[in-house]
Amino acid sequence: MSPAAYPGWLEPFINLQRSLVSEGFDRTLAAIELQAGPEFTRHAFPCGSAAFTWFVPPRWVVRDARITADGVTLVDAADHPLHLVTHSMAFSGRVSRDELLEHVHTDPARPDDIPYVYRFYTPRWGFCVPHASLDRFTAAHYDVVVDTELQPDGSLTVGELTLPGRSNRTIVLSAHLDHPGQFEDGLCGVVALLELIRRRRAAAAPFFTLTFLFTCETLGALCYLSRFEQQVRATVEGCIAPEALCSDNRLAFGRSFAGDTQLDRAAGCVFRRRFGNGDGLPFAELLSNDDQVFDGPGFLIPSLSIARSPYPEYHTSRDNLSLFDATRFDESCAVIQEILDLLDRNVAPRPLYQSIPFFTRFGLWQDWFGDVEHRRSLERLLRLLDGRHSVIDLAHLSGLPIDLTEDLLRKMAAAGLASLDGDPVPIAPAAFAAAPV
Repeated sequence: MSPAAYPGWLEPFINLQRSLVSEGFDRTLAAIELQAGPEFTRHAFPCGSAAFTWFVPPRWVVRDARITADGVTLVDAADHPLHLVTHSMAFSGRVSRDELLEHVHTDPARPDDIPYVYRFYTPRWGFCVPHASLDRFTAAHYDVVVDTELQPDGSLTVGELTLPGRSNRTIVLSAHLDHPGQFEDGLCGVVALLELIRRRRAAAAPFFTLTFLFTCETLGALCYLSRFEQQVRATVEGCIAPEALCSDNRLAFGRSFAGDTQLDRAAGCVFRRRFGNGDGLPFAELLSNDDQVFDGPGFLIPSLSIARSPYPEYHTSRDNLSLFDATRFDESCAVIQEILDLLDRNVAPRPLYQSIPFFTRFGLWQDWFGDVEHRRSLERLLRLLDGRHSVIDLAHLSGLPIDLTEDLLRKMAAAGLASLDGDPVPIAPAAFAAAPV
């Protein structure tokens, strides 16, 4: 497969003010729709409407935002969207240096970068600048203009694209586009979902239905769950939330809250095969976003975060399109695709033999005595092959790599020693399923 192309179509949108409800968000979502295809649908949630205990904030309109002193412009939000604290309220006036600095945010640990600061539900204005630029603020007084408006008429929008499988049992993939001026945190996940849509369309009769959500972090998923709660409870078995897939850190996954579902074990099998370590990180210890929503109290839908984190550009102006790396991005998408493909094949094989199978008779015997641990893993697998453990369980519990496990099971099925019939097992054991509220 050829390397992923640089997502140049994002260039006109990366530096828009893409707040939760804003023109910049809407324009970016429209561009995503063009990339995604005809199955794309939109769900609008009016400002002020409830999503469980949350509500949709007003639409944020930005016309101008700058700081001047003695006729010199020191900060202008037109230069970079992070210069203005996201969702700043309107303000115009002259302030003292001390008062101004109460509204100016910097990150001393990253002195040359503009930090990302947001105040969606706190009525306050503010600016962000590199810490190293504070030495420019020497005047006694400053003229501040924050020409913004919080409009009650507007809607938060969730974009959705569903690719049906042979079953309506569903896995959700969710990415957000609401972090202005940033690529890895948000838009990189969006580009990954678009690539996974392309790959899934080429798949031959997959079992699971995949639903792709394009929205704002946390609140968009909450709105979606609140409106489609009954459908989600009936059909959605898992969620994957990818972001930050291009940094030079090692790709990792954060486990679900339950920690040991078929989704967790599938990721463990793929990561162990590719990287030698399939442990994953505890829930919410990797970069996490909508995995916390779907796997939140009352739902507990097993959810993974997948990212290359930490990375030094996080929540700063250095998180931009220059971070795109085709090789790392392709590897990340391939890992997610392998997890999904493995879940599609994850049946519970049934033995068609009693006691110990005579492998030599069927041409399956290999001399495993030179590798004691491998032989013991095989023996564990044969004892676990009971019609209750899934393919993923057999690999996970026996210690055999997933490729060897699947190859052996296919050969056993061809020899009439095992059956691979049936649907994939549920992603979450019944004990982990949340009861309807």
